[in-house]
Amino acid sequence: MTHDPLHENKITQFKQLTNVTEDELATRYLNECNWDCEAAVGLWYQSNESMKVAVEPRERVSSGNWMYGLILRIPFLRQVKSLLCKCGRCIKALYSILQRLVEIFVSLIRGIVEAFVRRGRRRSRHGQTTNYPQCYEQFVNRYGNDATMVFQCSTFAHIRSLALQTQQCIMVYFHNQSPVDLNASDLFVRNILSDEHVVQYLTDNFISWMADLRFTESAQLFQQVMLYERGLTESDVEGVDGVWVAMLSVNPRSNAVVILDSVVIEPKKMLGMEFRMNVLDSALHKWRELQITWQQEQDEANASRLLRLQQEEEYERELREETRREKERERGKEKDRRDDEKYNSDDKDNDKDSKDDEDSETKMKSIRRIENAKTKLTPEPSFVDVSRCVKIRINLPNGKKIERLFQRTDPIEQIFYFVETHELRDANGLFIEHWELIRTLPDLHKYQKSKSTLQQLGITFPVNLFVQQVF
Repeated sequence: MTHDPLHENKITQFKQLTNVTEDELATRYLNECNWDCEAAVGLWYQSNESMKVAVEPRERVSSGNWMYGLILRIPFLRQVKSLLCKCGRCIKALYSILQRLVEIFVSLIRGIVEAFVRRGRRRSRHGQTTNYPQCYEQFVNRYGNDATMVFQCSTFAHIRSLALQTQQCIMVYFHNQSPVDLNASDLFVRNILSDEHVVQYLTDNFISWMADLRFTESAQLFQQVMLYERGLTESDVEGVDGVWVAMLSVNPRSNAVVILDSVVIEPKKMLGMEFRMNVLDSALHKWRELQITWQQEQDEANASRLLRLQQEEEYERELREETRREKERERGKEKDRRDDEKYNSDDKDNDKDSKDDEDSETKMKSIRRIENAKTKLTPEPSFVDVSRCVKIRINLPNGKKIERLFQRTDPIEQIFYFVETHELRDANGLFIEHWELIRTLPDLHKYQKSKSTLQQLGITFPVNLFVQQVF
């Protein structure tokens, strides 16, 4: 470390102007700058990027006013100075932006106002009247009686009906009475529609209609043709410097209006002959092609209708034939049914006779069996002696129950005779010829017709017996 008082003074001054606390670091910066304190301070600030405060000019330090540098070393004051500088630049830039936005806004408002004014001039009177004769009269007064050779004083509905009757296409001229478009309309009527060749061509091949846009029907047709069919917007229509002409036709099958073409005529650039060749001839050619197409469609429709009628007639004929055959089949079935009924009736009569014969024979058998049983059946005891008599209950097949007293010394065949004294029939009422006598309690036991007495067979107390048919 040096002991030169001048060097020590500069080291102290360097340390005061910077944040350096080490003498060696201050000495190194001063040596690099040849002991120029101001240059050393500047070098120190340049080498430290974290410091944002620039070194003050030489004359301030050299003059001994190093207090300014000390003030700038305070972080808060440095930020205030930087913020003020930035705010000034921002305010200036913001003022420029606001000034530009105001200019753009004023220009936009001016354009909108001009567009509305222009649209109002063009459309202020569109579709505002329903008096077409008045519009036509004003048109004739302006352009002379020659206009009556081309246009008719009729509504579009009448023009469409006339075109359908005469099989001609329609030339529609959209006349605009507004001052903005009146010049183009005047040129078109006076230079093109007044041409004798154009007039003769229109008279021979077209039905012409002057569609004054003030007329309601004309305005609606203009909207349909120009905006909907062509896909144009109102701004596109308003931006055109010319007159609009539409070529229309009427479909004879559906009575619908068909748009052949719609063009914008610039009278300043087109002559009458060009209008005839480029517009009228083209529309007439499209009209004839459309007529051929419609005729083909009509022929196809007629052929299809004729084929359908033939098919319907064939179907009706086959249906009538099928109905006739069905009736014949029904009559045959009815005849067969009557024959079957007659045959079945005869069979029933025969069956009835056979059944009657069978019933008679069965009845005779039953009567003979009953009579035979009655002759062999002994009388029922008139006294009741438990030691000598027993009560027998018998269940017949038809559900009927019979009972009687028998002596214990009576043979069991007396019970059989007692049963045979009754008419034996099953649940269906059929005669039972063969049967047997059984007991179910206390166990199943079948009795035979014999001479064995009841006492011998163990029947000494009241008992229930059943008559069972033997097949």
